[in-house]
Amino acid sequence: MVARNHLAAVGASLLTGVVLNDFESVVDNVEELFRNQIECYIDRCLRQPELSPANIAAAHHVSVRTVQRLFAGTGEGLSGLIRQ
Repeated sequence: MVARNHLAAVGASLLTGVVLNDFESVVDNVEELFRNQIECYIDRCLRQPELSPANIAAAHHVSVRTVQRLFAGTGEGLSGLIRQ
């Protein structure tokens, strides 16, 4: 009985690890897709004088901080992308 319980706990732990590992790649893909969507929006709206981080965030129904965090690891950030 003890061995069966131990085996069940190890199996559950292994399964949890596999699911969480796969989930991390899904999160990365979702962030990349969202970043691409915002980049396309910026390209479409680049000539609009009111283009700003606040307007971009509002158009995508998220906070400015969420959008800034999304572009923080890109090297240029959101404002750099707009300037580019």
